[in-house]
Amino acid sequence: SSVAPVPWPAEPCASGDSSAGVTVGFSKTARRTFHDVPYLLAVSGDSEGLCIEVEHAEEGQKWRSRFPARFIEEITQRTGNAKKFDIFVRMLLSALAQESDAVYLDVLTARDLEMLRRHANPQGPPMTSTSTQ
Repeated sequence: SSVAPVPWPAEPCASGDSSAGVTVGFSKTARRTFHDVPYLLAVSGDSEGLCIEVEHAEEGQKWRSRFPARFIEEITQRTGNAKKFDIFVRMLLSALAQESDAVYLDVLTARDLEMLRRHANPQGPPMTSTSTQ
């Protein structure tokens, strides 16, 4: 399964600036292997949001996205396991550092995500039925 390369932005995600009255940010990096593929991971952010950067260490393919704190809280709510942003960040950083078996990270391809969707809903999306009388 190949992933199309994503252009890597020249600027890293910005973290907070304490002189501007914003909570000082965090930034952690790690080399990790997922499914026998080495990756470089960087997680950074502040009280306003989170930036995750992933690079395929051998092929140089890169992915980066920013997530506002509100979005993280909304998406955890939708999973049925609501987390406040600061708790989510602590869990993410713990998983990045491999400090606990309770939380872990994984890198999934589009194919992996589709397989998870199919497993969660093997019948597919609900069919719209029309009745004729």
